[in-house]
Amino acid sequence: MTRSSPRFPTPSSSATRRARRRRSRRAATAKGRTPSFLRSRWRSSPTSSQTRRAFPIERSICARPLPYCRLAPQVTPPYRFPWGGEVAFARCVFLGSIVACAACGGRPGVDGKAFLLGQTDHSGTRVSVLQGKAVIAGALTDAAGAYRVEAPGGAYDLRFEHDGYQTAVQPDVVIGKNDVSVPETTLRRGALVAPAPIVSAQPLGSTKALVQFGDGIDSPSYILDLATGTTKQVAAGAVTVLDANDQFATVRVGGLHRLDLSTAALDPVDPPEGNPQRAFAAGGYYVYFGIDGKLNAVATGEAKPVSFDVSGCGGFFPSPGSASPDTPGWITVTGIQGCDSTFELKTLVNPSLHATSGAFSTMWVRARNAFLLEPISTAGSGNVAMLRKLDLVTGVETTLEDGVTGTNVSRDGNSLLLTMRTASPVRSNYAFVDLPTATVRDAAFGASLSQTFQTDGFFSAFLVGSNTGSTMIRIDNGTATPLCGGNAFPVFVAGRQLPIAVVCSSGATVLAYGWDTDSALTLSTSATSTALLFGRIVTWSEQVTTMRGARVGTGDAPVTLCSTRALLPSNTSAGGEAAALFCPDEAGNPRWIAVDMRTRVSQTILAPGSGVTVNTSALLLSSGGRGALLAYSTDAPAGDPSNCGLFNCIAVVDFQSGAASVRAVDQGGAFASVSPDDRGFLVNGAVSGQSLVVTFGAGAPGFSTIPSAGQIFGIGATGRAAFLLSTGSFPFHPVIADLASGTTTNVSFYDTSVPLPIGSDGDFVVGEGIAHLDTASVQTLPAGWVPLCNRVGDPLLFLDPTRTILQEYGPGSGMRTVGQGLRTVQGSCFESFELLLSTDDGVRGTLWQYASGAGTVIKVAEDVSTKTSQSLLDHFIFQHPDLVSGDVLLVSRDGSTLRPLRARAHLLTEFIEGGKRVAFTGGAADGEPKLMVASLDGSGARVVGPAADRVTFSPEGAHLIFESRGLLWGENPVGPAVAFDELDRAGKVVISGSGQYLLYSVVTGDRRGTYRIDLGPTCTASAGSCTAPAAVF
Repeated sequence: MTRSSPRFPTPSSSATRRARRRRSRRAATAKGRTPSFLRSRWRSSPTSSQTRRAFPIERSICARPLPYCRLAPQVTPPYRFPWGGEVAFARCVFLGSIVACAACGGRPGVDGKAFLLGQTDHSGTRVSVLQGKAVIAGALTDAAGAYRVEAPGGAYDLRFEHDGYQTAVQPDVVIGKNDVSVPETTLRRGALVAPAPIVSAQPLGSTKALVQFGDGIDSPSYILDLATGTTKQVAAGAVTVLDANDQFATVRVGGLHRLDLSTAALDPVDPPEGNPQRAFAAGGYYVYFGIDGKLNAVATGEAKPVSFDVSGCGGFFPSPGSASPDTPGWITVTGIQGCDSTFELKTLVNPSLHATSGAFSTMWVRARNAFLLEPISTAGSGNVAMLRKLDLVTGVETTLEDGVTGTNVSRDGNSLLLTMRTASPVRSNYAFVDLPTATVRDAAFGASLSQTFQTDGFFSAFLVGSNTGSTMIRIDNGTATPLCGGNAFPVFVAGRQLPIAVVCSSGATVLAYGWDTDSALTLSTSATSTALLFGRIVTWSEQVTTMRGARVGTGDAPVTLCSTRALLPSNTSAGGEAAALFCPDEAGNPRWIAVDMRTRVSQTILAPGSGVTVNTSALLLSSGGRGALLAYSTDAPAGDPSNCGLFNCIAVVDFQSGAASVRAVDQGGAFASVSPDDRGFLVNGAVSGQSLVVTFGAGAPGFSTIPSAGQIFGIGATGRAAFLLSTGSFPFHPVIADLASGTTTNVSFYDTSVPLPIGSDGDFVVGEGIAHLDTASVQTLPAGWVPLCNRVGDPLLFLDPTRTILQEYGPGSGMRTVGQGLRTVQGSCFESFELLLSTDDGVRGTLWQYASGAGTVIKVAEDVSTKTSQSLLDHFIFQHPDLVSGDVLLVSRDGSTLRPLRARAHLLTEFIEGGKRVAFTGGAADGEPKLMVASLDGSGARVVGPAADRVTFSPEGAHLIFESRGLLWGENPVGPAVAFDELDRAGKVVISGSGQYLLYSVVTGDRRGTYRIDLGPTCTASAGSCTAPAAVF
């Protein structure tokens, strides 16, 4: 088979080739190229596809970047092609130069990629081809970092420049007839400050830091100006910064020194420091005890401290002192007591005034005064203290009271009650100190403590009695109200911890003190008897025949109960709305009446005719004073109002409608009990083997006979049924009695033997479900249901047996499902609130708040994700979620409100709080995850940089650094975050107070050293953030 002719030109003769090589050498020599370079090129330039297929190495050499190498003089033997031509390869020594392939074809130039560390847009880097210092050609990178620069053949350097980044140079790039590709270059932020990394750093004001470079803590210490990158050596070894501002620092280096930050000069502080464990910095001063044990305070910037004649126990190590905005110019120093003291005492020092306060254990500050309580340890003094006032402006200290045995602060913090000793061991003097005005008000002298009243474990009031009478001292309000010359007794009501009133009677005076109004009301100055208390009604006599009374705790005016020699009240309603009593008429005939204490209206219960004998066995008012029941026996003749047809009768009056009913009963000696809802009575002992239920309705009071019952828990609003404790058989059990039919339905108590009403219309929780007294029925609930937080309220909130469905029953609204897929988000049944999340699909749902005190659930937000998150202090909710993120909402500490943080946060993010900010991963579902920060006050949020693996805030939260993509980053307050270096190389980071200057160290690799970044102005002085302290990470 004959070989086909090649499709590329036949090589020329050997003579022609030799001549061509001689011309090429002369041209190359003129350009300064070495023979080694010539031997590295193709000696023939075949261009056919057959050649390219036979020698694919040609494509690979030209297509990918060559390694940095410098050609050695030796070359490998040339390879000869069958059709003529040869190629020889030089041995590469990796020295940093780039070798171009002259046989690759194309226009001569250089290409590659230059990246900006940590960025996704790499455009704008200037790439320059340099011959010496002359720029031969240049180009800019595109967004991917790619570039191509055309230049004539030759050996060059490539320079890469980008504003804000370190310049990089690629040396010895050799360009032949065709393009050469060079390795990728990465530009990094910052200018080199020192060739060694930072081993320690301490802030000096807002723009400087005290640093050590090198490999250990024995390295020299320098002041590093973050704004300029310049350094000044302070000492040959370690220096400890104790306090600093922008001009000076107090430091410890072989003793205390003042450090001038502009010159790095050290001036010794005298007197020298004693035990440094007792020293501290506060309020712009460094406070220490000297070698002589005396207290000194050196201002930052001064070398001479202010000394005070104050000493303490050298072996006692107290907590550090402090400076407070409440006491400007003053510093609190602890541990000034002697070694044998049983109290830890403090003192206040003011270096500007050269003033000190006396020792104290407790301090209260208002306006320009501090009130100091000093325990006094003297023989036989017991727990006694002295109260002094310190004028914080002048430093003048005066004694207010001594012999203080107790102190209590008012609820608003403006009054301080002092209990002070007297000569009697059982009597005390009491006085209030008005803290804002520094005045003392006497409350009681030589008084004995009659009774104390507490709220949540704290004293609210003292009731004291002295020779001048009783006084109510209200600690919570800071008031003292004299009552009367006699003894006082409190009036309590069910469900209330504190009294509703205090009644005091002395001679002709009757007085009632109202707790809620904190005032006393004189009820009478003409009393002829001692006042007596019946529930919430106080009664007394005036003259011989008149009985007067008043309901206390409401401010109601006194009422005349009876003016004809009344007996004491037989009964009062639970709230003191009415009183029932025997009050004969003017002719002396028997009469039983009820008086409404609110309206002063008197209504007759029973008024038999003249000569009729009536013996009563029970006289009761309903719980709210709506009506009265009187059980009696009488010999009244027919036609008499008291005659019922039999000897034993029951009379009932409905004061609301004015209607009355009288019923004859079989037996005398009946006894009755009231229904708690003011709707009637239960009567026993009147009908053999049965009980009577008396109900109030639209007409006259009604009587219903039921099986024997011993207790009544409620009557329905319609009067249809009653909830009772049946005593017909043992054990006793609750029943729902249908008053219309006389039948009963057995039920069980849900919680032992306590009835649990829902609202006030006659619904009760029973073991079987919900009993409805308006229909005499029981609405059953599935076995295993439980009230939310085991609390029955109005409405009733309860969980199904799976504990995942929350339902609600309201007497007026009926049953409804609040939410499904229920779970707790925040709080608990033992706290003031609980946040609950309900969902139908397990993805999104509704947020509810259960208020433990009110027993109600309210909707807080709709369309929230079932995924929630929390930081150390706060909870976060995601509203309007998609598959990735949601609008982040901050839950208030009481769970009542949600505050939008104006950002989309990822549902699985972790929230990291720092100061007043919180960091998290955010961004929309169709975008790249980003690290975001938001202000906790809801004022705004911003993107910081790429999503972070770890975030670290400075102590006050003004700055942060984070780890992402294997790099360490710093926050840029006015732009995208700055990447420092690889995590395994990055060392310490220092950030100026404004965030404009960032200093970071590289601890390993060819870039080992310390670098500085200037982000440009990031704040204004008016914003105050420019003077924040620098932060060290």
